[in-house]
Amino acid sequence: MDLLEEVISKIGEIGPRPTGSDNERELAGWLEDKLRRLGLYTEVQTFKVVPTYSYPYILIWGLLVFSILLTFFDRFFPFFLALVFSLLEFRELDTFHNITNLFRTRTSQNVIGKNTDRPKLIITAHIDSARTSIFFNPKYVTSPRVSMLLTTGSSLAVLILTFFNLVFPLKLWFYIGLIPSFYLLFLIGAHIHRELFMGFSPGGNDNGSGVITALCSAKILTEEGVPFWVIFTGGEESGTYGAEALEKRYREFIKDAFILNLDNLGSGRLTVATEEGMWKIFKVKKDWLDIIKKCNEGIDMDFRPYLGLSTDATVFLARNYNAGTIIALDDRGFPVNWHWYTDTVDSLERKNLMDAINIVVNVGRYVR
Repeated sequence: MDLLEEVISKIGEIGPRPTGSDNERELAGWLEDKLRRLGLYTEVQTFKVVPTYSYPYILIWGLLVFSILLTFFDRFFPFFLALVFSLLEFRELDTFHNITNLFRTRTSQNVIGKNTDRPKLIITAHIDSARTSIFFNPKYVTSPRVSMLLTTGSSLAVLILTFFNLVFPLKLWFYIGLIPSFYLLFLIGAHIHRELFMGFSPGGNDNGSGVITALCSAKILTEEGVPFWVIFTGGEESGTYGAEALEKRYREFIKDAFILNLDNLGSGRLTVATEEGMWKIFKVKKDWLDIIKKCNEGIDMDFRPYLGLSTDATVFLARNYNAGTIIALDDRGFPVNWHWYTDTVDSLERKNLMDAINIVVNVGRYVR
């Protein structure tokens, strides 16, 4: 409990931790010191990140709208443009970065603590916090899954209509194409507003709660000699860059591990995500879910899909690892105080954190 309260205090003291910011680095350095004091070998893995996902997607959506406008004048180029940028968008949504690499202007880091080269268990929790957005305003928030389907549906509609224009050149496709274009223009406007006028979430629950749970679990697992790694990832909120960098560099060492991602655990009902993904849906492996069920110590938990936005575990699921996420959700199925100014450490529920720590420790004991 002393360590738990110490981490809560530190996260509250630092406040918002934008991707690649000084505050993100401050928490990373503090965590590295804590891991070393626990007796773990530590590494800091640095990598380039996109400071915000807004601008790459503004570019993609803008060019898709432009391809519809071009159907009024041409057949071939609009389809080519829509094909390229819709494919790039869908790959980005599946955590395989391409066009966003052009926007990697900041440096972030993963802080890794380990007591073995071949871990049986890997615990991940991201340390950065998100910029707020009108999409996450409690007055207006809707289902992230519905929003994602509208976005991907509009992009697909643009691609299909430019194809129809290629095969059957009619002005009709231009006029129909204005419908999905208006939605994409709305997204562009909302994300410009996000960057110009919205501040950052304090990140108490998202993902201070995951950091707290991971560090406290690491203390117990170290004392019990469980072979594991704990990884505090950077760059999650701008595109899961920390998890991607980790997988690329350490895949030979982690390919057979049980990967347990911790995100938004501090308020709401503890939930195991059975599926994740924004475009393609990735199912969590049955044996991963079975282990969680055996290790939850009778804690009342939900098992349900978590769709709409990616987590660090989505990166590993997309690459066929044995991975999954524990998260806490409200009655609507959303994380509590998600990406909003109310996400302070004051809202964290100690029971949620202690229950999550117990689950993580039991999993470590089981897979050791």
